Amino acid sequence: MVLEKDEKTKVSIIIPVYNEEKHISACLDNVLRQHYPDFETIVVDDGSTDRSIDIIRRYPVRLIQQKHRGAGAARNLGVKHSRGEILVFIDSDQILDEHFVEKLVGPILRGEVIGTHPDDEHIANIDNLWSKCWNISHGLPPVAHISRRTFEEKETYVFRALLKNEFLKVNGFEENIGYSDDQIGKKLGVKSTSVKGAIAYHKNPSSLSDVYTQAVWMGKGISRENPLINLIARLPPIPLFRAIPRAIKYKIFSYIIFKVVFDFGLMMGIINGMAFRDYSK
Repeated sequence: MVLEKDEKTKVSIIIPVYNEEKHISACLDNVLRQHYPDFETIVVDDGSTDRSIDIIRRYPVRLIQQKHRGAGAARNLGVKHSRGEILVFIDSDQILDEHFVEKLVGPILRGEVIGTHPDDEHIANIDNLWSKCWNISHGLPPVAHISRRTFEEKETYVFRALLKNEFLKVNGFEENIGYSDDQIGKKLGVKSTSVKGAIAYHKNPSSLSDVYTQAVWMGKGISRENPLINLIARLPPIPLFRAIPRAIKYKIFSYIIFKVVFDFGLMMGIINGMAFRDYSK
């Protein structure tokens, strides 16, 4: 199917938000500067308890609110209120190049694919110490400016842009699996196609508190598969044994502290997921 750029091809940009008062202004500033001629912006607040809602209300976007249920449920709710034939899913801590949407939806408009993801995901806070440690923990050099996905994954089950009719065929995102709830391609049985020039920036966790919070969320997702094995792998002193060689290799000895906090967060997330079946962030 080849779509024409008319009212029927309006793009719906959907952004789930949960306690993102630090990042949501920069995200929306850049979303609203997109060069694509016809799009709507839908922000779904997932039960934030900080100032996120007050900030969002300053912008000309559609704000929808729900109780805290997770990003997957928030995206699904946003789609229910959307008018576009093409859905674009943005994280609330992402910064977009002004041509991001135009580049991302191009192959879909040309009828080449049903959905895409960006080939250029950049790290915006690479000078931060804990951001460097986050890179190391994900197998990247500490000063790598692009994400692991850019290095390794030219095809992925994560779609950043997708035809709405394809989304509806599989009833959207799974709402109860937590960290990996954005992999809708597994339900579709197809991987998305990477698009060069669709540049987005995101920030790695920039404080030990952020590292811990993100690790807990990841741990909840891990708890759904082989939880006991993953839990044992995070018990002390195993994190130290893993951290010391990398800290020496990169001469960043704060990585030892990072690794202890990160693995403790994973461990607490695994326990939480096993005990309460709560996989939301």
